[in-house]
Amino acid sequence: MIMKLIFIWVLFCIISCNQAHEMQEAQALEKRPFVVEGRVHGILGDKVRLMGFYGHQTMIIDTAFVDSTGRFKFHIDEDLPRGMYRILLGKGIRAQFLGGGEQFVDLLFKYEDIIFQTHFEFPFDSMQVIQSAENEAFYKYLLLKDDVQKKLEVLQQGIQHYPRTDDFYRVMASQYREIFDAYKSFVDGIHKQFPGSLLATIVNFDRIPYVDPLLEQEQRNEQLKKTFFNEQDFRDTLLLYTDMIPAKVIRYLSLYRNDRQGQEVQEALYIQAVDVILSYAAVEEDIFNNVLNYLLEGFEQFGMETTLLHLYDNYVLGNACFDDERMASLKDKTEAIRRMGIGQPAPDFSIVDMKGQNVQLSAIEAELTLVAFWATWCGHCTELMPEVYNLYRATDRNNFEVVAIALEDDKTDLTDYLAHYEMDWINYSSFKRWDCPIARKFYVFATPTFFLLDEEKNILSKPMSIRDLRSFVY
Repeated sequence: MIMKLIFIWVLFCIISCNQAHEMQEAQALEKRPFVVEGRVHGILGDKVRLMGFYGHQTMIIDTAFVDSTGRFKFHIDEDLPRGMYRILLGKGIRAQFLGGGEQFVDLLFKYEDIIFQTHFEFPFDSMQVIQSAENEAFYKYLLLKDDVQKKLEVLQQGIQHYPRTDDFYRVMASQYREIFDAYKSFVDGIHKQFPGSLLATIVNFDRIPYVDPLLEQEQRNEQLKKTFFNEQDFRDTLLLYTDMIPAKVIRYLSLYRNDRQGQEVQEALYIQAVDVILSYAAVEEDIFNNVLNYLLEGFEQFGMETTLLHLYDNYVLGNACFDDERMASLKDKTEAIRRMGIGQPAPDFSIVDMKGQNVQLSAIEAELTLVAFWATWCGHCTELMPEVYNLYRATDRNNFEVVAIALEDDKTDLTDYLAHYEMDWINYSSFKRWDCPIARKFYVFATPTFFLLDEEKNILSKPMSIRDLRSFVY
């Protein structure tokens, strides 16, 4: 009996040791450094960069050198989270001369080695995944989706314009449905082949929503607004490690864009859109907060002040995810928007302009006065200001005056620019950049920022473009 008990104990120890060893091996396999090896034919530079995502934020993780055959290799740290990663390949010749972004490839990383090759000019179309079944399926999906979207768009145009009584009309409608059904079957197949994978999460969130092609364009747009997020699950935080969420948000906002409307109506439409987006994102706290930050930054950047106030009042106040510094910044900006709102009196100021003339804002007798905050280092400003000057030259000073306040620190840059364009309106700079006292009075956080004032120097408008400005001046 004793011998039997000893035997069982030894056997138990052996099994336990083997299980522990197998567990250690499994952990070592999962935690070992991984390799992403690529070859890009026709690549121009000698370095590539690995970039990661967290919601709408991106970060450069590593850099690798490219050899003479276009090969490079990244050694991936074992602590890098699962997600989508982008390899930046550099700019092509066209982008270098005419402007544009870098060529890139996207890869899904889940603790495995990845080997691929592609061509620099057509990195997605020519992608060949040599090792990684999930990435091979990922690129099949991307190419299929692109093909499906193109075909559906062409068929949709045909259906909208072709006579409904013709037999070919019904053929096009039937073909539209067949193409969409084939796409849906492919997506369902990915879920069966890669259950619970990052690929399945991405494909599900990226689904093309079905909209009846027989509806008129306005009806289709309204149906798309209602069904856009029906298939999407915002609960999976893996999405934060991809570019899926910001891309989806932008596509949904585009459904509410109407260039024929003024800014007031457009912002009302965007408020409807953000309420829908945030209602879906609310199921997961981290995703909700990331989407909210993305919307705040975007509408702040584009000067959509009414939408920004709506977000602040309804979603920011009382939200514990914002630290004290961020909350104070948002509070300052929203208070500034309220103080500098349409109909509010503009802060008065007195300056000595660059011609040595004393100028007081309240003493300007023009029917309309534009106070323009800009800078020579601001690319959008340098494109917009000559257009404003053309408008200025075409109007009478009794009707329209401009006070151009440059947020500069270098006098030479400003005088050279003004001389080049012969801008002889009222020019001023304190040469303190953002510490300019007048900019502080007007709560200016970005350039260009325009305030169009009426004869009593109340804020009439905050034009965002030359078209907006022209609509008031003429």
